[in-house]
Amino acid sequence: MNYIYIICLLCSSVIAFGQETVKRDSTRKPKINLEELKPEAFTVESDFNAESSYGWFPSIPTISTLDITGMGTPFFMDGIYQSSLPVKSNSFLYPDLEFRSSHPFAKKDIQTLSPFTMEETDDDIPEDDVWSIGIRRRMSIQPLQTVLRIGTDLLSTNSTLYAIDKTKSYVGINGQKKPLEELHTIFLKEYEINVSAGLEFSIYGAYLTMADMQVYSVYTASIGAIGGFMAYSNQIYSSTIMSDREYIRYSNGSNVIILEQDKRLKELQSFRCRIEYSLGWQLMFGPIGLGIEGFVQIPLTPILHNSNWGTYLMGTRSSLILRY
Repeated sequence: MNYIYIICLLCSSVIAFGQETVKRDSTRKPKINLEELKPEAFTVESDFNAESSYGWFPSIPTISTLDITGMGTPFFMDGIYQSSLPVKSNSFLYPDLEFRSSHPFAKKDIQTLSPFTMEETDDDIPEDDVWSIGIRRRMSIQPLQTVLRIGTDLLSTNSTLYAIDKTKSYVGINGQKKPLEELHTIFLKEYEINVSAGLEFSIYGAYLTMADMQVYSVYTASIGAIGGFMAYSNQIYSSTIMSDREYIRYSNGSNVIILEQDKRLKELQSFRCRIEYSLGWQLMFGPIGLGIEGFVQIPLTPILHNSNWGTYLMGTRSSLILRY
């Protein structure tokens, strides 16, 4: 009997110590009624920010790039077009001749011949050409919704002028006196160091900025001014016999003779100024992009002080765009 009493006492003690007093928390919020929730009562915030603009004249975002540019002429154009021709100048060896940008002869008729033979040499015929390489900084101007372009480049130009001279004569194989027709050629090779500044406008396209990444494809138009210093200028003055070249040759035995070479033209304008108009397209993806544009440069200063002779430049410019 005593054992049964002890066991009951131990059991009651365990139950007493195992019990936990649960108190009601008066600050606990009541359960939410899902049927009474309204979506507009909640605000969702995200760390992902994106800005975009597209269509005609899209809004320009913050742009800062460094461009490596290269300029050349397509196969279907010369790239250099002379203005204010014909031109006469005391800077030329024959100042009374009128020089033009073209001549009426076929290419095979002006090819240089080997001495006292009709075999053509490998000498190249001078042709007009233009190319350049440079760097350019582009920065957006937000209040004006435009892009400022500042750059420098090295410009190389090859330009030619032609004049027909009929002031001389020769005695033909029949013993009769005949007029001698000669083609005078001035080949001018120049290297120019330029500094340029202009404004670029977005015409059509799309811009997308996501965090630190920028993506856009846009067509642009630009206008700018160019100032250049003539670092190098070399003139080659030659004369080609066009009459009976099978029988008549110069003292060197050829139908072509060099009259002046490695000579700088007198009264050469060392400082050149031009205005440029261009249309282009740019594709940017993250830190790198590509661009291409067609341009025309109109001369504001002549090549020679004593004439209005100038050169229009036309071509295409490619650029490697680096976000800066």
